[in-house]
Amino acid sequence: MGANSEINEVHTSRLGTQFERVAAYLRDRDPHRRRSYWGYIDGNCERPAYALNDSDQSVTFQSECLVPRDHRKRPKVLLLFSNAHPESIKNGMFHTAEGGIAALWTDLCLADLFSGDCRIIGNADQLRAHCVRAEYEGPFAFGLACYWLFPTFDPSHLKPMFGSKMEPPGFEQTEQRFDRLLEDWKPVGIICFNKTVFKQLTDGDIGANVIERLRNEVIRSEYRMGDRAYPIFLTYPAGWRFDPNAGQLRQASLRRIAAIILSAAGRQ
Repeated sequence: MGANSEINEVHTSRLGTQFERVAAYLRDRDPHRRRSYWGYIDGNCERPAYALNDSDQSVTFQSECLVPRDHRKRPKVLLLFSNAHPESIKNGMFHTAEGGIAALWTDLCLADLFSGDCRIIGNADQLRAHCVRAEYEGPFAFGLACYWLFPTFDPSHLKPMFGSKMEPPGFEQTEQRFDRLLEDWKPVGIICFNKTVFKQLTDGDIGANVIERLRNEVIRSEYRMGDRAYPIFLTYPAGWRFDPNAGQLRQASLRRIAAIILSAAGRQ
């Protein structure tokens, strides 16, 4: 299996005794109360996210990470997600919706943090090039990354396959991998779209009613790596829609976070 795009990377995990459980989970064509991964396995589609090898009890999969080639003298901000969606892996670009345009891109545009017409943000190849080259208008150069490597429809699907570490065998060094990304790219801030990842990175108790707090509050902390502290902000999940005004709430949260990052960057 080759990488589906320049932002994808191919990995192989030898599962050993875990193989039967993981293979059954991915191959189940009619699972109870969740979507099937059958259509994303090599042999069942042209641009797979997964390949299963019964003879050596391994799974090959693709991850995604995008950092622009040139930040164009803008502050660098990392957009951090839980893990990739198989459809994004198939398309070769973060948050490329199965039907229409993903809310992340319209939110960033409407919050005046990104630019791109429907022709660009509705096409995975054009959107990827737009982001890799940082050709959009806005105050930041955005990198996009996932905390966990293995793609699933929902991060809750990782634990049934891989247990509490949420990673396949051989890829459990999640925080060290994240540290390398930060050391290489050095963003001025991190915007996190998943509260579990936020809590894991900050070791903090963010309390209850997080969604209600995000309506008017900026939830922020620091991720410490050696003697360096990276400001990290929690926002709504990118596809959160459980409110009549969900889009406006997501966009307002991004604007508040952006104002704080810009203010801090101006003082540096």
